[in-house]
Amino acid sequence: MQKITFKHFTVSAPGESPNTDGIHIGRSDWVNVLNTEIKTGDDCVSIGDGSKNLVINGVTCGPGHGISIGSLELFKNEEPVDGVTVKNFTLTNTSNGVRIKSLPGVVRTFTLRILLSCQDYLQRTLPCENLELVDIEITHSGPTGPAVSQCSNVKPKVSGKQNPAACSALVPTNLARTA
Repeated sequence: MQKITFKHFTVSAPGESPNTDGIHIGRSDWVNVLNTEIKTGDDCVSIGDGSKNLVINGVTCGPGHGISIGSLELFKNEEPVDGVTVKNFTLTNTSNGVRIKSLPGVVRTFTLRILLSCQDYLQRTLPCENLELVDIEITHSGPTGPAVSQCSNVKPKVSGKQNPAACSALVPTNLARTA
């Protein structure tokens, strides 16, 4: 799938129903999921291998698992996920927020950008609240250096392993303005 936008729709399934992903995106480029309400028992949005340039904006999720990327590298020849932006979303009664499920294995390029914006653009001076970073393990070896964690306008609750250290890098001025 290329250059497609899903907007202003509702997906609904009982909260206790298994295997009811609201929307699954895989091996797709330039997909937008906008201003949508997804209430299922599984992933609100499930992002599989080969997804590139994906924007999830203005989505309300819950109940269920939240937004899931992966499981990646579960099978041979999976394509990397690259250029994922998640912003202006609401999670209600979800077991996870945004999670990345990637298994260790074959060395490959893996680029992922998630911009978490807890308030509307007009309210971005307000701090994002109730954000938890739990057991983060992101490694990167390449010409751009090691993985870093950048936080703007948020004070997350941190627990478990944190690699890289949570909020340890400065946010470039131009990124803070566009997030």
